[in-house]
Amino acid sequence: MSMGTELYTQLMPPSGFDEMSSIKLPYLCILKDSFCFSHDYKRTEFIIWKMKTFGVEEAYHDFADLEKCQLLPLHLSEHNDTLILANNQEQRAILYNLRNNTAKRTRIIDEIQWFSAKVYVESLVSDI
Repeated sequence: MSMGTELYTQLMPPSGFDEMSSIKLPYLCILKDSFCFSHDYKRTEFIIWKMKTFGVEEAYHDFADLEKCQLLPLHLSEHNDTLILANNQEQRAILYNLRNNTAKRTRIIDEIQWFSAKVYVESLVSDI
């Protein structure tokens, strides 16, 4: 790694995100080719913001508002009409139809283990 050629980008949350109203930590993911930021809102709504142009903070738009909280976006279908979400409380996946705003719980009976990525930042600055 060369410190002279390494680049990083700091991305800010969407302007509509209110840190104080979010019960759990927000979640970042990639759905198809888009960077997404999701969070629960006062335990009544789960909001997914999609960034139309990567790196442009004004390019976030409200992609999906769901009534269920504590979900994890996993995959967006090829035709952009179905979103697969993980429900950690019920240990099952949910298929959410974006065209008619309906949700179906899957019939998976075995326990599902969801994995989350951890952020690692290599730095020359010591926190000691």
